[in-house]
Amino acid sequence: MAFGDVIRESAVGGPFLNNMGLAFDGKYLYTILWNAPGQLQQIDIVDLQWVRTIVNYGGARFGMAFDGYRLWVNTYGGVGSNIDQVDRITGAVLRTIASPLANPTIYHDGKVLWVTSLAANVFCLVDPLTGSIERGPIALPTNGAGQIASDGKNFYVPDQDNDEIVQFDPLTGAEIDRGATVDRPNGLVCDGKYLYVGSTTVDRISQISLT
Repeated sequence: MAFGDVIRESAVGGPFLNNMGLAFDGKYLYTILWNAPGQLQQIDIVDLQWVRTIVNYGGARFGMAFDGYRLWVNTYGGVGSNIDQVDRITGAVLRTIASPLANPTIYHDGKVLWVTSLAANVFCLVDPLTGSIERGPIALPTNGAGQIASDGKNFYVPDQDNDEIVQFDPLTGAEIDRGATVDRPNGLVCDGKYLYVGSTTVDRISQISLT
């Protein structure tokens, strides 16, 4: 098995269509959908089946992350659009910072936020308390960058226009490897063993091999 091989996929009709972001809290996957504003979807990672809908305060969402305690979600918009820390049980907004990039999606490594710009194909490291940039922006080797993910060592990002997942150097943004064939990948998260990819055009979530 090689990097990017599709191991399994959820049944069509998740509801997972127009996937804008994925997060993993150690037990469940969470996803946010463009066509279901104000809602977070909880997914069983064992069988990739929908568990429940968590009602959030509303608005179109474009990314999400988990910091070890709380979920983060962000709106789709220009520089200054909201990145919110939310309660994963109730969906209540706990704290808000302004995005330093336009059309952002996010990843949290437990210390800092990684903010990616779909429009500009760049990422930066952001202080989650202030929203200030700590490093970057750094160019990504993609055409239509989606949500960054990491297995604790390697970093990955969807290349939407080429329907691939790219492994890249987090210091330089340089491409290391690429694989997978997923239609318009966008949401991306790692559970330490596998990548999980959501599509903006296909109603399913795919489990992807790391090696």
